[in-house]
Amino acid sequence: MVDNPRAAGSDSQAVHRRAEHLDALDAILPFDRRDQLAALLTDDDVATLKHLAQEGMGENTLRALASDLG
Repeated sequence: MVDNPRAAGSDSQAVHRRAEHLDALDAILPFDRRDQLAALLTDDDVATLKHLAQEGMGENTLRALASDLG
């Protein structure tokens, strides 16, 4: 039971926003885990993954890091 419907809606929006950010990493991270990762990772986690991808960190390393985070 949710005591604060606004908080639940806000949380849902945050998860959706993270999922959209993870879409940018779809060549690296498996799409079928996108929603699961979006629910588990924080905004900072997603930003870190995006930054590391832009800096050229290897795909396998990013997958392992996402797995460790989520």
